[in-house]
Amino acid sequence: MDNLESYLNHYHCDDDLRDILTNIAKISVMIKDIVSNMSTHQQLVKKTGLESAGDQQIALDVYCHNLFLNHLQNTSVKYFASEENDTIETINHHGQYALAIDPIDGSSNVSCNITVGSIFSVKPVLNTAYDSITQAGKYQKAACCISYGAQMIMMLTIGYGTALLYYDAEQQDYIIMDKNCTINDYNEYAINGSNQRYWQPYIAQFIHDCQQGKDGVLQENYNTRWVASLIAELQRILMRGGIFLYPSDSRKGYEHGRLRLLYEAHPVAMLIENAGGIATNGHDNILDITGHELHQRVPFIFGSKKQMQIFNNYCKNA
Repeated sequence: MDNLESYLNHYHCDDDLRDILTNIAKISVMIKDIVSNMSTHQQLVKKTGLESAGDQQIALDVYCHNLFLNHLQNTSVKYFASEENDTIETINHHGQYALAIDPIDGSSNVSCNITVGSIFSVKPVLNTAYDSITQAGKYQKAACCISYGAQMIMMLTIGYGTALLYYDAEQQDYIIMDKNCTINDYNEYAINGSNQRYWQPYIAQFIHDCQQGKDGVLQENYNTRWVASLIAELQRILMRGGIFLYPSDSRKGYEHGRLRLLYEAHPVAMLIENAGGIATNGHDNILDITGHELHQRVPFIFGSKKQMQIFNNYCKNA
């Protein structure tokens, strides 16, 4: 992973953090090979029950969890927290970092050939494992999402902008596409419209006004997208722009949002902010929120600065 290491060295990334990130890059290649050949790994799409937070789990979730856990034990990861587990594991007593990871986000989409990916957050070690993992997102040292689509894309930040890299199989390395990605102010929103009857009024009003286009109060035409894959939505917004909304609503189990603060919102928010965007729970900046439980859920809205400022005007009047 010479090109990736060169990028990290350019920003004086410390040896321990660089080792963690390059090892994760190597693991991602193993996962990409499996996802690309699911016809030969049919046993991995079988349901295994519910994970600790109550969502459906398939064998691929457990496989990828174990893959990261086993291959990171010789790095400087001291504490390892996964969306697939209800406890924090200590894997290196001398490690300097805490890792929160969603090993394979959107695994239920694999059988439909929709983009899935790995999401992770790296934070400094504090006094306890719990404090290390749940500390506010603004203390992250690195955040990364890797999409396993037609092309494997790494979205990475170590606090100096957000870089987009693609995997070149011939070079067996990640190649930089954009060293400092900037989110465009594109008029496009992504939300699951089938839940409209459960939305809070200010969410419904914002979407309604987007739909009115130039004839409405926003005086702009909007496109709409909804892939139902956080990784795919993030990648599109980083590369094209727009706004993504997964708000809380009145359904049971959705009162506090649905996406995980530690495993999804914190790392995605760091990527978004380092690309010039904004990420909130509808009111507060995601990176300012400290977790109070390992599988805490949160409303999650992120996008370009312009679209988020428009949306925030609706929040203020809520």
